[in-house]
Amino acid sequence: MPFTRRPKGIPVLSSRGGCQYRPESGQVLISPSETERSEPEDARPREVDVQRAIAHIGRSTTLTITGVARAWTGLRTEPADGHPVVGFDPEAEGFFWLAGQGGYGFQTSAGIAELAAGLILGEHDGAGDVPAALSPRRRTFPL
Repeated sequence: MPFTRRPKGIPVLSSRGGCQYRPESGQVLISPSETERSEPEDARPREVDVQRAIAHIGRSTTLTITGVARAWTGLRTEPADGHPVVGFDPEAEGFFWLAGQGGYGFQTSAGIAELAAGLILGEHDGAGDVPAALSPRRRTFPL
């Protein structure tokens, strides 16, 4: 399946409490991997969230984070069933869902984007190539 592919040689580690981190260009990429209710918005990192992630890594590992090169965020929403929503809406012609990755987007976004592109371009049939758990047909959300 196209969305299960992951770059080779990049370990993703979970610390106690779900925060995830991995080596990235001589530094460390950290994600708090949380979900948060949110209205649609241009999401921006909050300093309190950045500091909370740094403190968590410090308590949970032997790493010492001395600074932040760059911080970013996305919407960290997630449907009630915990699965992202990927595919054309069966009731709104032309509307494509690509939502609900929660705080796991840095791990899942590349694979889900590849799947979404294939669906939009007609390379996948939207049924056999997409697990039912991701389909907007399941209607077990809103986000």
